[in-house]
Amino acid sequence: MASDGGGNLPCVSYATSSSGIGNWLPSLLDAARTAAEARVPLEVKLYSSQAFWATLGASLDRNPPSCRTRVHDLRVHDPDDRSSSSNGSSSSSNANHSLQPRRSWIYDAVQGTNGPNPYERGADMLGCLFTLFTCPDETVYAQVEHLRTRLPRAFVAAHLRFAHQAAGQEKRIIATFNELYQDTPASHWAASENRSLPLGERLAPWDRLLAPVLPSICRGVCEDRRGSEETILPDPFLCCGGRDFEQLGDALAERSHGALAYLTTDLTAFQRFAQRYLPDAFVQQPGAALHSGRIENSLVNLETVADERSAARKTATDFLMLTQAHRVVVLNPSSFSAVAAGLHLPIGALPVHATDRKTCGLRHGRPCRRLRRK
Repeated sequence: MASDGGGNLPCVSYATSSSGIGNWLPSLLDAARTAAEARVPLEVKLYSSQAFWATLGASLDRNPPSCRTRVHDLRVHDPDDRSSSSNGSSSSSNANHSLQPRRSWIYDAVQGTNGPNPYERGADMLGCLFTLFTCPDETVYAQVEHLRTRLPRAFVAAHLRFAHQAAGQEKRIIATFNELYQDTPASHWAASENRSLPLGERLAPWDRLLAPVLPSICRGVCEDRRGSEETILPDPFLCCGGRDFEQLGDALAERSHGALAYLTTDLTAFQRFAQRYLPDAFVQQPGAALHSGRIENSLVNLETVADERSAARKTATDFLMLTQAHRVVVLNPSSFSAVAAGLHLPIGALPVHATDRKTCGLRHGRPCRRLRRK
């Protein structure tokens, strides 16, 4: 197509954000759908981990043909418009449609919406495009297939995002929680090791572990988010405390009926905890607990290409397992798990949030200013 266009092709251009796949995949699907409908190339500019992108089956052209990216200059014929002539040219300017992608996947945890908009024309293509952009390489495919053999056919997944909505405090939070776990004596986890107890009680030691540090962490997050309270998603774990993990365990046990569940988390300490104390409750893919976006504990901050590739496969495997779960239970709202589950959840539904406490910085929660006074 480059030769046909003389190196200056009309196209739909899309740039991935520097955040994770849950933030940019829906809008990428809309751009791909728009390009497919117009039968023009899709140009993707990559601002996230190349290793992560490659694990999802995409090959990168390091010397792509130049592409005219001003998509609003290119008009396409609408076959449904009866004012169009038979040769495809339009007799009315109203019959033409811009190649500016339309938003058809809606994710807004504050409003409680998620998934393809059934009223948007062409939204039925998103399932096919989702599969196209999440078709993994052979290594990741084999990992997913192996994990599936260890789980029930209709399995439940748990996504434990600890540093949710933490802004500039994320690195501090992850480091603090990892150190707390490392410095805690084994006797603290006696209940976790007792397989005769309900899962909620086995997770409850985490509530007691984090209770002393949460107030200061919450204040730090609120200070970091000063002036942007309206953008914080519902029920952030960081400002909860109380019985969050106990409620999480109860929610998982109720939906999994005691069977093994799949676990993914951004906290290395919890990953190790589950491997040691809860192998009868969780299956997980080994590897670094990281994000796909450009943040402190992300793929792009690894030292070697091999490390990045390994972590990218772990992250991609987690994402694909969430796409196959019958139900996803989350510690905090997250676009990573919401978008992964968005195609098979009922229209507008979000993953199950185990806790019900309203907290700081929300439209309907406790304002951060109360924490700042303490």
